[in-house]
Amino acid sequence: MSETVSEDIARHKTAMHRISLSRPMATALGDGLITKERTIFDYGCGRGSDIKLLNRGGFIAAGWDPHFLPSAEIENADIVNLGYVLNVIEDRTERRQTLLRAFELAKRLLIVAVRVDNSLQSDDTFEDGLISSIQTFQKLYSQIEFKEYVESVVGIEPQTATIGVVYVFKDEQLYTEYLARRAYGSTGSFSLDMVEEFGNDQLAKRYVKRSEKLGRFPVQDEF
Repeated sequence: MSETVSEDIARHKTAMHRISLSRPMATALGDGLITKERTIFDYGCGRGSDIKLLNRGGFIAAGWDPHFLPSAEIENADIVNLGYVLNVIEDRTERRQTLLRAFELAKRLLIVAVRVDNSLQSDDTFEDGLISSIQTFQKLYSQIEFKEYVESVVGIEPQTATIGVVYVFKDEQLYTEYLARRAYGSTGSFSLDMVEEFGNDQLAKRYVKRSEKLGRFPVQDEF
């Protein structure tokens, strides 16, 4: 990330002091993807609130930020989070490079989060975004645009976790576990035998194909 982008991200995140996990991290934790057995790296972590909270809870987490933690080591991890960074990078080439870098760092899963709402009002358009009232660049996405952009860059269809948050799975087993957990409607623990059985079941395979085609999990009348 360039110095200009670093400053933009810093200004955007200066006021973000949290006592709970950010939405993408909390969503991944609730979906059973963040566990104490998996390493986590927050790429563009701001002041590192998520890292501190995760470490306090016994998770293995680290992060890097171009402004607040520029000297921290950038490292590979099972799960990499790129949370609300793409919104503030005005240069399209650098935006793409940042997403690719985060994808390269992820061993098993990349979490990407962006702002998709239109609550930010401004008359100052710039490039493909706008300038906010605190003089930071903001690129706001629609949910469809967000998914299509991520897929066009990394070459893997992302799975929608919630509005503004997608998962890009690089590990097939982790992806199967995730689908199985969602299919069974449970965020608790389950045996690997169940995962294997789910992966071999013909009905389950149809469910997965339908989910991939829709880009989300089908409702009852769609399957």
